[in-house]
Amino acid sequence: MAAEIAAVAALGIDTFKIRSRGHGADKAVWTLEHAAAHGIGVAVDMAQNLADPGQSVAQALAFLNVVGAGTRWPVRFLEEPLGPARTAEYPALRRAAGCPVAGGETVTTAQELLERMALGYYDLVQPDSTVVGGPRQTPAVFAGAAEHGVDVVVHCWGSAVCQAANYHAAFAGGGRLAEWPMPRYPLRSELLVEPFRLEDGCLLAPQAPGLGVLLTPEAERRYAFRDDAVYRCATPLPPAVPGRWRTD
Repeated sequence: MAAEIAAVAALGIDTFKIRSRGHGADKAVWTLEHAAAHGIGVAVDMAQNLADPGQSVAQALAFLNVVGAGTRWPVRFLEEPLGPARTAEYPALRRAAGCPVAGGETVTTAQELLERMALGYYDLVQPDSTVVGGPRQTPAVFAGAAEHGVDVVVHCWGSAVCQAANYHAAFAGGGRLAEWPMPRYPLRSELLVEPFRLEDGCLLAPQAPGLGVLLTPEAERRYAFRDDAVYRCATPLPPAVPGRWRTD
């Protein structure tokens, strides 16, 4: 985590998102403390968007209470804290959380995200152009978010195609924040006609025509489809290992 904080600081990025579930409050406290020394705020992804059974409002609030007792630094936003069976409880969580609440990356239509925003689910909505129906659907989410006073943070985990589609939508919609995956992976760099460019923590607008991606026969052969490359939703959580995170 220290190495990732240093890498984020070197890029000039001032918001660092980590994954921390209910048993990982000590990890969140440690990261908030150490990132603050670099002027970096921390958002927490609780990864409940496909969890079954999912986390409850009480469990999310208990996590925030432990984090709040361990550090004076606030959580920048809390992402996907509730499971799919509890999405109707988002307004109640927002009222009690004390920090912005984010979600929506697995929603498959702009219409559903518009309905969720109208019902007060989110402070930040996170459409993914490759999930919500394509780059033409994402501007509808931006328009609805402006109507309801909700910020938009496009979800960008995937190949260069996924990132390019979301970044183009964010530029067109006036987005101020977008995900930047820290791990290096070939299906980002090798499909780009023009590399993504970061300057002082900001993504520069691409200049290549279209999305700026190119699928070549060579790349298609090198990264042939794998039957085991699926999104597994029912993954058991590892047991909690206390005492590994210190704030001194």
